[in-house]
Amino acid sequence: MKIGFLGAGNMAGAFIAGLSNALCSNNISVFDIDKAKSDALSDKYGVKSLNTGDDVFKSSDIIFIALKPQHVLSAIENASPFLTNDKTIVSIAAGMSLSALRRVIGGKCSVIRIMPNTPAMCKQGMFAVAAESDRLYFDEVLSMLSQLGEYAVIPEELISASTGLQGSGPAYVFMFIDALVRGGVAAGLDQNTALQMAIQTVKGSAELVKATGEAPDDLKIKVCSPGGTTIEGVHVLEDAGFYETVSNAVVAAANKAEKMSVQ
Repeated sequence: MKIGFLGAGNMAGAFIAGLSNALCSNNISVFDIDKAKSDALSDKYGVKSLNTGDDVFKSSDIIFIALKPQHVLSAIENASPFLTNDKTIVSIAAGMSLSALRRVIGGKCSVIRIMPNTPAMCKQGMFAVAAESDRLYFDEVLSMLSQLGEYAVIPEELISASTGLQGSGPAYVFMFIDALVRGGVAAGLDQNTALQMAIQTVKGSAELVKATGEAPDDLKIKVCSPGGTTIEGVHVLEDAGFYETVSNAVVAAANKAEKMSVQ
């Protein structure tokens, strides 16, 4: 099974970094119009740096389209002579619907749509996956994603909702970590210690939710001793509309994703 990447940006690099450990590097190829980018991935992970986008389509069974959304359809259309029924196209471009992809692909190839997020770069990604009923190489693609984090297979109509949560969510978490650090420094900690504490607190809290299976609100209550320090801070967040603000951010991002979607 040959894997090809059209585009060599950060997300393609994250995929290649994870897959090069699980698959033979000789089975992975990449092309980017900026040859230096694909050459850099070749040097670092031992994958093949190809000379043209056509080479990716000709030599690969599964082709990951890792381009800016505005370039996806034209790239696939240009490669039409090389698309055959024994290949699968995987788009990781935001807002590019299965129907839009199918219009340029025609009756050739299977099509899978993925919404990744940036923690894939450290193999802690969360991927939303949607596909048509014809799912050639679908299980193989899911196995690849499991090398980079976790995935959820969802109906395509929920991809925009997923974008608002797991696609945009890392930015909200980074903001929360930054806010914790600022508070720690204001309370007297040095910057590095505050950052270390904030990172591990967020990471550990997420792991606790996963390990216990308890609702986050129930775990919050367990930290809040009556009349204690935590409940004092929780009241400040609640009074400031913390829950509503974060929820509204997810919905706003989801609505924007829906408006940007190419059908």
